[in-house]
Amino acid sequence: MVTEVGSKLDVIRLFQMPWHERFRICLGLARLLEYLSNSPLGSLIIRDFKLSQFVLVGGEIKLTDFDDVDNDEPKCSRNSDCLVKGSKRNKTLPCNQGRCQGVLDAKNLGNVGRNFINHILTPGGPEHLMVYLNDIKNNVQRLAWDSGTLVWHMERVLSLLRSGKHVETISKLNLYKKIDKADFPNLHDYHCPETRLFGACELAVYDVNEAEYRCDLDKSCKAFVTTEKFLWSGYFIVYLKDDTSNMKPNKHTSVYVKHPT
Repeated sequence: MVTEVGSKLDVIRLFQMPWHERFRICLGLARLLEYLSNSPLGSLIIRDFKLSQFVLVGGEIKLTDFDDVDNDEPKCSRNSDCLVKGSKRNKTLPCNQGRCQGVLDAKNLGNVGRNFINHILTPGGPEHLMVYLNDIKNNVQRLAWDSGTLVWHMERVLSLLRSGKHVETISKLNLYKKIDKADFPNLHDYHCPETRLFGACELAVYDVNEAEYRCDLDKSCKAFVTTEKFLWSGYFIVYLKDDTSNMKPNKHTSVYVKHPT
């Protein structure tokens, strides 16, 4: 037997998570639905779909309760018997040889939308990806896609996220002086709108160019600190600071001080 220790999910924790982690959850659920739709036992449905059936293991979402998972497609005599209700639009699936085809996948998709994607996919998402994120959210709400299509669109967002193409369009306003192996430990932190950490301006960025751009946009930012902490998406953590005094040595970080042009 192989066991894993996971942490429970609840609504408050879900909403408080940074966007990169929330996107990872949505991506993991999309991959799970595609697997359930094409399992060796046929298309499977999670009947009693709720947050308490999932845990997080190292940031990855895992299904823990299989008691209500089955492959029993509803019986039907006509297409109208195969109606699935979505958040914004209902969908009628074909009745084939007395069974509703595709209903299990559609119901799984609707449940993932209502419990996760509708609420956590778009808030705080990167500006350059919002068109794609809103498209995913709207199509899930309308049940316009199957799980395979959802995975394709989620994987495309992941590819764009990791490509850094948005950095090519960034126009920087200021020059920055780099000081290697330096930090402002527990100093000059302030709360910013997109922070990942309460009480500090902790941001996930693709590279230093994006960090400079984010500091440019924030009037309070006088400098930022780069770290060696990388996320699963390839982005790394920086801290924006509102002062540049009392700099200290730190071999794991670097400081970039803003010098307005």
